[in-house]
Amino acid sequence: MGWRFVCSCAVIAHLGTLISCSDIDMAQNYRELQSQLSEESQRIWEVISHDVDDVERVLVESAGKTVEVIRTDQGLWSPGTGAKEVSASLMFEAERVVFPMRSYRRLNVDASDPAFGFGDNDLSATIRTLVGTSKVRFGRTTFSGGGIYASLENDPAVYVVIPAVADSLLSVWLGEKVNRGIDPRFAEALNQLQLVTVEEEKLNPWLAQVIEFQDSSN
Repeated sequence: MGWRFVCSCAVIAHLGTLISCSDIDMAQNYRELQSQLSEESQRIWEVISHDVDDVERVLVESAGKTVEVIRTDQGLWSPGTGAKEVSASLMFEAERVVFPMRSYRRLNVDASDPAFGFGDNDLSATIRTLVGTSKVRFGRTTFSGGGIYASLENDPAVYVVIPAVADSLLSVWLGEKVNRGIDPRFAEALNQLQLVTVEEEKLNPWLAQVIEFQDSSN
């Protein structure tokens, strides 16, 4: 899990050559592509690094409404202010993608740039732990459809997280399951790459997250 596949225009173009190959050839091409990636592109960043056992409560805010879920001493979730009963169960499901909250890309750019959509989408999550508080805002879907922009308070960078992160937190806020599935722009590329990874002992962590999300949405 020490390397990452970067979904870029160049990579998507490369998929065209992979599609015409056998499964074995596809794996070979994938390994060759891996060797071309920079060290920076192989990293995983943790937007929120807290372990779930350190979390006391989560507040999800959107459209001027805040929903609170509280973690009990028994490791369960209970609804707090503004939350429906089902929000506690939905927060339990969200744990796998929120704690820690991982990012497969970190951009050293100005988060105030309207292209990232932080002014359009007011979904945010505040995580209160035993040692402090972290707040993450979510913006637009990336151009490829494979991720969503995220911004951590007091951090100048912009991160890219899998859509399941925002969907899980939005589910808690709504009190009902939200699952947008895989963006059509991204689905065909994923279908081809799943064939590739059959031959790979080490699946790149970003692709693993997205494929897991795709499988869980079917």
